[in-house]
Amino acid sequence: MIKQVCQEYGISEVTYYNWKGKFGGMEELNIRYLCDLKILRGCLQTSVWNIKSPKIMLENIS
Repeated sequence: MIKQVCQEYGISEVTYYNWKGKFGGMEELNIRYLCDLKILRGCLQTSVWNIKSPKIMLENIS
Protein backbone atom coordinates (compact mmCIF):
# COMPACT_ATOMS: atom_id res chain seq x y z
CA MET A 1 0.00 0.00 0.00
CA ILE A 2 2.71 2.51 1.02
CA LYS A 3 4.77 1.62 -2.03
CA GLN A 4 1.82 2.29 -4.35
CA VAL A 5 1.03 5.65 -2.75
CA CYS A 6 4.69 6.69 -2.96
CA GLN A 7 4.80 5.77 -6.64
CA GLU A 8 1.57 7.69 -7.26
CA TYR A 9 3.01 10.87 -5.71
CA GLY A 10 6.52 10.36 -7.09
CA ILE A 11 8.36 10.10 -3.77
CA SER A 12 10.54 7.36 -2.36
CA GLU A 13 9.55 5.20 0.58
CA VAL A 14 12.51 6.63 2.50
CA THR A 15 11.08 10.13 2.00
CA TYR A 16 7.69 8.91 3.16
CA TYR A 17 9.08 7.45 6.37
CA ASN A 18 11.20 10.57 6.99
CA TRP A 19 8.09 12.74 6.65
CA LYS A 20 6.09 10.34 8.80
CA GLY A 21 8.73 10.52 11.52
CA LYS A 22 8.84 14.29 11.34
CA PHE A 23 5.13 15.09 10.95
CA GLY A 24 3.37 11.84 11.94
CA GLY A 25 2.03 13.02 15.30
CA MET A 26 1.00 16.49 14.19
CA GLU A 27 -2.53 17.68 13.65
CA GLU A 28 -3.42 19.15 10.25
CA LEU A 29 -3.67 22.65 11.72
CA ASN A 30 -0.12 22.39 13.10
CA ILE A 31 1.23 21.23 9.74
CA ARG A 32 -0.47 24.15 7.97
CA TYR A 33 0.97 26.55 10.57
CA LEU A 34 4.45 25.10 10.01
CA CYS A 35 4.09 25.52 6.24
CA ASP A 36 2.95 29.11 6.70
CA LEU A 37 5.98 29.79 8.89
CA LYS A 38 8.30 28.39 6.23
CA ILE A 39 6.70 30.61 3.58
CA LEU A 40 6.99 33.64 5.88
CA ARG A 41 10.63 32.81 6.56
CA GLY A 42 11.35 32.76 2.83
CA CYS A 43 9.64 36.13 2.38
CA LEU A 44 11.60 37.63 5.26
CA GLN A 45 14.88 36.30 3.88
CA THR A 46 14.08 37.86 0.51
CA SER A 47 13.23 41.17 2.18
CA VAL A 48 16.47 41.17 4.17
CA TRP A 49 18.44 40.38 1.03
CA ASN A 50 16.73 43.23 -0.81
CA ILE A 51 17.73 45.59 2.00
CA LYS A 52 21.31 44.32 2.22
CA SER A 53 21.93 43.94 -1.51
CA PRO A 54 22.45 47.64 -2.38
CA LYS A 55 24.73 48.07 0.65
CA ILE A 56 26.85 45.07 -0.40
CA MET A 57 27.06 46.39 -3.97
CA LEU A 58 28.19 49.82 -2.73
CA GLU A 59 30.81 48.24 -0.48
CA ASN A 60 32.20 46.26 -3.41
CA ILE A 61 32.47 49.41 -5.54
CA SER A 62 34.41 51.38 -2.89
